[in-house]
Amino acid sequence: MLGNPVSCASRTFPVKVYIHDRELLTDHHLDLNTLQLFVYQGSFRKGAGELDLSNGPVSKASIGLGLGHAWTCAQGRHEAGLRACMGPGSSCNDFGKEVLLAVQYNIFECGGVAIAVCISHKLADGTSVVNFVNAWAGTCRGESEVISPIFDAHIHFPPRDITGFMPNEAYISKEKIVTRRFVFNKSSIAALKREASAAFGPEDRVASRVEVVSAFIWMRFMVMARIRTTKPKQVPAVHAVNLRERMVPQLPVHSFGNLWGVAITAETPVEMEKDYHFLVRQLRNAFLEINAEYSKKLQDGPVGDLDFLGKEDKQFQNFCKFSSWCRFPVYEVDFGMGKPTWVCCSGIPIKNTAVMISTKDGDGIETWVNMNEEDMAMFENDQELLSYAS
Repeated sequence: MLGNPVSCASRTFPVKVYIHDRELLTDHHLDLNTLQLFVYQGSFRKGAGELDLSNGPVSKASIGLGLGHAWTCAQGRHEAGLRACMGPGSSCNDFGKEVLLAVQYNIFECGGVAIAVCISHKLADGTSVVNFVNAWAGTCRGESEVISPIFDAHIHFPPRDITGFMPNEAYISKEKIVTRRFVFNKSSIAALKREASAAFGPEDRVASRVEVVSAFIWMRFMVMARIRTTKPKQVPAVHAVNLRERMVPQLPVHSFGNLWGVAITAETPVEMEKDYHFLVRQLRNAFLEINAEYSKKLQDGPVGDLDFLGKEDKQFQNFCKFSSWCRFPVYEVDFGMGKPTWVCCSGIPIKNTAVMISTKDGDGIETWVNMNEEDMAMFENDQELLSYAS
C-alpha cells in the first residue's frame, strides 16, 4: 500500500497503494461500485467551506511500469518509481476542483497489483483513511458485518467555517523536494531504546518505537542544520497526534474526520543535538501535553498550536515534522486477494517532513523523509544515521 500522507498544508491526504505480488492473486476483486457506500464523491465549494456531494468523475489510467521496477526503486530508498502508481488528484491544489477521493488500480504484467487511494485531508485524517479502506475491503470480500466509519465527530467538534484555515504557500515548498526511505529494524530500535533510557526513571513508561526513531531523525536533522549555518537556530519538532484515545471519554477508533492535534516540542537550541536522550524526553513531554484538557479546548476553537499552524509562518518550513502510521492496521487490508506484500508512503511537497510506517513484521519502522535536494544529499550520507538505518 503506497500512501501519500500530505498534511492539511498540501490539501490532499494519502495516496495509498496496496502492492501484491503475483503469487497472492487468483483474481482481481476491487469493486468500485462499493464506493457509493461512503460520502467521498464530489468536491469542496470554494469560499463556502462546504462539500458538493454530486457524483464526481471516475477516471482510468494506465502505466508503463513493471512491478519489479517500482519495487527496486523504492527498496533503494528512491520513491520515483512509485509515482506512476498514484491515482489522479494526488497533487491537486485547486480548492474548488480538488477531489475528495481518487483511486487508481494498477495491474502489472506479472499479475501483481498496486491500489492507490488519495483522500482530501480536509475530510479525513490517517486513522479515518485506513478505517475507510479496511471497511471498503471488507465489503469487497462480501463480509456480512463490516465496521463502517462512524460520522459522529460533529457532535464533539461542531462544524466551523474552514476557509480561513486553508493551507498557505508558506507550507508548500517552492524548492525541489526529494524523498528517501530509511528502514530501522528491530535491533536498531532496541539500541536506540537503550540509549534513550537515560531520559526516564523506573516509574516512567519505556520509550516507544515512534519516540526513539522520531528523536533520532530530529537529532540528525539538527546536526545537518548546524553544519549548514554559522548561526545556530532553534529547531522544534512537530508531531501529529491522534485525539480519539486522548479524549474523555475516548472516541471510537472508527470515528471519522480530522481528529488530530499537534505536539510541538519546546524550543530547542541546535547545540542539543548531541544529547539524544534529552530530545526523547522533549518529545515525550510534548506528547503528554495532548490530553483531555487540550481536546476540550480544541472543541471551543483552535488552540495555540493549531492556531499557529493556520497562519502563514515560513519558520514552519524549518521545523522537523513527523506523522506516524505505525499503529494503523494497514497490513490487515484484504480486498479478497490476500493481505498486501508491502505498504509504503510516497513523497509530499513539504520539506523536512518524515512519515513513519511499521514494517510488515510489526517490529521495524520505515521512515520516508522529504527534504530539498541539497539537504537530502547531506542527510542520506550521514554515517551516524546509516549506522542505524538501511
